[in-house]
Amino acid sequence: KSKLADLANLDINSEVIQGLRNDNVKTIDGVLYSNVYDACLFRYVGTTTASGAITTNGTATATATGGFNVYHARGMRKKLRSVNAPPIPGTGRYAAILSLDAEEGLYADSAWTNFQHYTNSAGILNGYIGTMYGIDFVVETNSLSGNEVYMVGWGYGTEDLVMPPEVRTNAAIAAMMGSSSDFGRKIDLAWYEMAAFGTLWNDAAQCHCIKFDTA
Repeated sequence: KSKLADLANLDINSEVIQGLRNDNVKTIDGVLYSNVYDACLFRYVGTTTASGAITTNGTATATATGGFNVYHARGMRKKLRSVNAPPIPGTGRYAAILSLDAEEGLYADSAWTNFQHYTNSAGILNGYIGTMYGIDFVVETNSLSGNEVYMVGWGYGTEDLVMPPEVRTNAAIAAMMGSSSDFGRKIDLAWYEMAAFGTLWNDAAQCHCIKFDTA
């Protein structure tokens, strides 16, 4: 039986294609981190578990003494509200994007666990982070590290999409059903996307994003 036919019958959708999709997400997350989120001018430092310091020039000047908790989430939310940063349309809430360490900080805070126990008891078991004080909390594992948290409102970032992501093959190799050196057992695939990312509402007077940071 032809091994070439066997290879041709492999289901690449659940393996190769999904791997390409995952790589696309990881790459775009990195671009968003460096070009959008980390460009924000508002920085919040948790100087103690129940106090914080804010700067508006993109640089944290104080040193954090602890991790992320509900008190700091409320402080970040208060700053966004003070400059009239609108919430995300559709939800009416701000979005907080957390690193894994920041997520652990929330779970270690009794203010969070007690609230979620009565409002989201099933969510604690299935891994959902939850909503509190008008903030949706989500975890990002591709780019964020340490205790990083970005809280955003509507209109902060922008995407100019020229070409949506798609999977492409090398035309010459595809026509030959593989390279001439391995008897048609190889074909190249890659994801391809053209887009640009940047910020809109991002100045010292009115920034729609604030970062939990440290000097």
